[in-house]
Amino acid sequence: RVFGPRVGVLKGVLTLKPGIQGIQYPASMEKVGPSRSSEADWITVVVCKVFPSDPSFKIAKMLKTGVRPKGLQWKKLSPMLELLLKSLGLAEELGRYAQESIRKEAFLVGVADPTGGLPEDSIFVPGL
Repeated sequence: RVFGPRVGVLKGVLTLKPGIQGIQYPASMEKVGPSRSSEADWITVVVCKVFPSDPSFKIAKMLKTGVRPKGLQWKKLSPMLELLLKSLGLAEELGRYAQESIRKEAFLVGVADPTGGLPEDSIFVPGL
């Protein structure tokens, strides 16, 4: 998150892109507009998560080797995913999920390619 009188409140994923100086952000990141009463020249950046994270590397290792790394917590499916599976007629998959030793999917936090070097319709997963 970014807070400052001249920018307002911004929320989203910041990435480093070669050739760009300062912070550039799309309009969709602006949650509150700039102050109407202050022209003070400061900002505060609050970093909530850093990617790739340690769990991201552990998941990459698991997907690569098929072995769950020590310390990788097994999480219960969120209620949203349970409802999604049920609505798609895959309720029986929920029972199988609890018995699986290795999950075969991962949730990734994505951003647009800041380098412009990835081919169209492709992804890059750190550690794989």
